[in-house]
Parts: sequence; C-alpha cells; structure tokens
Amino acid sequence: LGLFTLYAHMSSTLVKKGEVIKAGQTIGLVGATGRATGPHLHFSLRIGRARVSPLDFIGLTERLRRLMTGEPAGTPAQGAGGPV
Repeated sequence: LGLFTLYAHMSSTLVKKGEVIKAGQTIGLVGATGRATGPHLHFSLRIGRARVSPLDFIGLTERLRRLMTGEPAGTPAQGAGGPV
C-alpha cells in the first residue's frame, strides 16, 4: 500500500522484515546506535514518497477505528500509551 516505517537507533530488533505484527507486540529495544547522544527511538513514516508525521497518522488511524466500531470519541483506547 506504499506505507513505510523506520525505527532507528534500536539496540535490538525482535521481528523480521515482512513479519506480521500484532497490536501491542514489542518489535525492538531502544538503543543509542549511530550518531545518537543517548538512548531513544527515531520513528518515521512515509506514504508513497510523502513524509508523514507518525503521531498524526496514529491519531488518524485511532479516530478511524473509533468511527468504524461506533466507540465514542472520548473513550480511551485499549492499550493506549503502551510500547511501540
């Protein structure tokens, strides 16, 4: 579908390319590889050639999920705030 994500500076990757990931599944461990000044996760997203804010995209997908399930907008999502 042209959706690409990048998770950089991880100390360890716990999944393989092409693997189906389940919601809430840990995909790697935070690290400080490369030119990082401390442990963190660099998370970026592209749709086609366009760079998209991952937080905006996550917010959009959450709103769509709520619309599709009929869940009220103010109801906290299951697993919100968990590991990425």
